[in-house]
Amino acid sequence: MTKPHAVSLLEEGGERRRALGALSVVREGRRGRLPLASVSIAARAARRVAEVTVTQAFVNPLGEALEAVYTFPLSGGCAVSRCELRVAGKLIVAELKERGEARAEYQEALAEGKRAALLEQERGDVFTLQVGNLPPGERAEVTLTYSEALPYLEDGTAELRLPLVVAPRYVPGTPLSREPAGTGVEWDTDQVPDASRLSPPRLAPGFDPKVGLSIEVELEGDAVEDLACSQHAIRLSGGKVALANKDELLDRDFVLRWRLSSGAVKPSLEKAKGGFAMLTLVAPPKTGFTGLPRDVVFLLDRSGSMEGPKMASAARACSILLGTLAPRDRFAICAFDNDVEWFGRELLAADDGNVARGDEFLRGIDARGGTELGGGLSEALRRLGEAKARAGVVVVITDGQVGHEGSILAAVQKELADARIFTVGIDTAVNEAFLSRLSAMGGGTATCCRPGAALEEALSAVAREIGEPLITGLRVEGAQEAAPERLPDLFAGRAATVFLKAKGAVTVTGRWADGKAFSATVKPESVALGAIEHLWARARIRDLEDRFRAGEDVRARIVELSVKHSVLSRFTAYVAVDERKTELDPSARRTLTQPVHMPAQWAAGAGASFAACAPAASAERAPQALDRMAKRGVAPKGGPPAGEPRVDLDVVLDEAPLRRRMVGRLRDLLEKTLREVAREAAGGSRSDASELETLRNELLKHIAMWGLETELSALQRFLRGALRELVAALRAKETTPAQAAALAEKCLEALAASKSGADRPFWEAAI
Repeated sequence: MTKPHAVSLLEEGGERRRALGALSVVREGRRGRLPLASVSIAARAARRVAEVTVTQAFVNPLGEALEAVYTFPLSGGCAVSRCELRVAGKLIVAELKERGEARAEYQEALAEGKRAALLEQERGDVFTLQVGNLPPGERAEVTLTYSEALPYLEDGTAELRLPLVVAPRYVPGTPLSREPAGTGVEWDTDQVPDASRLSPPRLAPGFDPKVGLSIEVELEGDAVEDLACSQHAIRLSGGKVALANKDELLDRDFVLRWRLSSGAVKPSLEKAKGGFAMLTLVAPPKTGFTGLPRDVVFLLDRSGSMEGPKMASAARACSILLGTLAPRDRFAICAFDNDVEWFGRELLAADDGNVARGDEFLRGIDARGGTELGGGLSEALRRLGEAKARAGVVVVITDGQVGHEGSILAAVQKELADARIFTVGIDTAVNEAFLSRLSAMGGGTATCCRPGAALEEALSAVAREIGEPLITGLRVEGAQEAAPERLPDLFAGRAATVFLKAKGAVTVTGRWADGKAFSATVKPESVALGAIEHLWARARIRDLEDRFRAGEDVRARIVELSVKHSVLSRFTAYVAVDERKTELDPSARRTLTQPVHMPAQWAAGAGASFAACAPAASAERAPQALDRMAKRGVAPKGGPPAGEPRVDLDVVLDEAPLRRRMVGRLRDLLEKTLREVAREAAGGSRSDASELETLRNELLKHIAMWGLETELSALQRFLRGALRELVAALRAKETTPAQAAALAEKCLEALAASKSGADRPFWEAAI
């Protein structure tokens, strides 16, 4: 298969690096157009369920065939149930297949000159779309449909969040010595093996890519009150909510809130076709026993991505929650980045004096470093585990912008014990999927708000919840296959949702906080909502992903469930192929990775400083990278203008695929030679070391010449260590054939180990 050259909008000369800067696109002296032409979103909210259709249009601005790559967000925990490609006057409905199979089919279609599209899920809220073999000037539209259960409070308040930009995420770990899994600007690492699929390039400040954005939301059913949109101006027309301005940027979430005029939400069981049902549970008013005294650890994110208004809002949120504690409670504050800084290493009584000193500590917090959330969480959970006869609570206040969610969730699974975890997400583009999963796993709840919003109102429910829940140990009788498997506890003022299969009424049982039994029977109501089946399947898949993360082999079950119910997962992908062949030359195809905005209200340079603090491949290499590019004639001498690197679409080709193929061929030849040495030595013959030495020197030379010392660190260690010893042994007269054979086998094992992660799909390793 011929692999195309690629134009990567933040990889001049193929150098993959951190924090080099933002970018604008220059072509023939003028700022050029990018592939993404428009994004249209139509949502319908009815009966606590939102059904959303997203249409993304791409136009080829080049003079040759194009593959467009776009990394974008959807609502966390949503169920994507359909994908369509419309191109050259034809509509192709995408098929949902096992992810590796879908990727292979997509690549085969491109190699044969066919138009195709591939949709993959990277995280609960991050997706990658590739549209390939688009002829010059041609337009393609990809439409996907998803559904989600809307969060509701007891008073009937609901919220619909439509994410519009993937924010930068902290990527810890050591770079992997293999070809990157994606086209982003971050290195894949041992902790985030798909970081290159979570890190789209960023547009230069002030650069408008002219992407048309339209949003329309229809609220069906009961009349609504207190309709408000926290980050966009809206207008009402024909009973629908739409954007008031036509030139809105895709740089912040669209967040719509409203309240049902019919009053409080009541327990309900809405049953759809096939027996799939959605059970809504609401705790009765709290009376009598007030619960255990609390030990509360506030975990405050002070990493570089929090710089600016977010840091001030996060500190303010922590201060608000601190003020809700009772004198019998105890607390500590942990501000974390690469390091942790504690206020109250020993848990302090929440009296007036300690609360005032805690406020003073919060006022001195500034943003810095990387989002090492896992370390702070582990330390907080260990501290709470020492308390007896008290309710242990961790409140995480963050934007959630991390790439290694899987390892954090896995650690929580092992270390949680009896503590509860509540999350408060503060950002214009918050990582809601991760924060919701973390709080659900920790038996708590998640609340998200934008910086500078009316925090008191947003956090009022959290203040009530960080104590003990009203009802625990929930079980549902008269139903099967409930999802999530661990039913949520019930807190005052907040509705909880469970998806299940039921034929008739169900009975919910549990225990009040004072130990008394709780029981309630809910009768079904038939509804025409196909989304309930998809949401049930998505909830079941999330449970299975948790099992997979814990080491259980449930991969086949996830794929089967995903395909059977047509719900996208991290183990499957949608692929659409137009069987009509174009007259394009596949070898001449270029790949453009769509740059995206930095989220609104992120401080200038926050993304750069945030990325640069990760331990792998720092920004210090950027000047040397530019110097090498200038010598090759693919970048201006002296580097780009300050603050705005330039990329000329007509001359800058991504050399990375060529380099990786060259290194791959040399490594394959080295492996073949090692096998011959081992075979000859096992047969009693003595091998010549000259060919091994030549291959070793060639690989070291290319690694140094192309600046791949960090990317191929494991291979370089092998070349300077185990292989060097084998060459010396083969040249030594006293080495026996048996010893040579043993050393050669050892080298083969070490060479295989240097291809870290190559044999396991990146999506499995990322979970």
